[in-house]
Amino acid sequence: ELTAFRDPNYPFSAKDLYQGRPHLIEYVESDAPSIGLADDYEAIFTLDGPGNLAMQYLLTDAASGEIIQQGEAEPLDNNQFAVKLNAATTTQLDLGLYELVLVAYSDELARMAERRIPLETDIALIAEDTEEPSVQMDSPQATADKDAENTQPVSDAEPQPIAPAEVESAPPPQPAGGLPVNLIVIVGLFAVLILGGAIWFVRR
Repeated sequence: ELTAFRDPNYPFSAKDLYQGRPHLIEYVESDAPSIGLADDYEAIFTLDGPGNLAMQYLLTDAASGEIIQQGEAEPLDNNQFAVKLNAATTTQLDLGLYELVLVAYSDELARMAERRIPLETDIALIAEDTEEPSVQMDSPQATADKDAENTQPVSDAEPQPIAPAEVESAPPPQPAGGLPVNLIVIVGLFAVLILGGAIWFVRR
């Protein structure tokens, strides 16, 4: 049996030591588009929390868990932080799914705020200045001359019939060399009769 010790002369109470809930770090806004291969990449995150805020990031391959890049996020104005990847890093990536791990912390809190963001890779489209080929319009006289050159004269002579190709008749197939089939059958029957008579004579 436990009895609480309540000394009326004790100057402190439980509520005197309670400081309330701490103001934790929160992710207010996230702008993390897809990663363009062979192109510079930048993702911006906005935090809210007490004290001096900072952020570290870790980019990993979602399939293998391999660490692609890690470091400190670049601080911007109004508690914003930027995670940047240069073109040399994105060129080594493959088409697939990656994971960006963020850890935000403050000098006034012992608790950190973590967030995991899936990122997909995409092929960066590079716009190239291409000149459209100029279309040259011919004059009516030049068009008429070209039509006259392409026009073939029609002959009044009657078309000569085309003689059908002569088909060489193939010679009838010749029988294969050796004994005729009828002779082979007769010899086989004669051998069977002799063998049957010999077996019958022996058994008798």
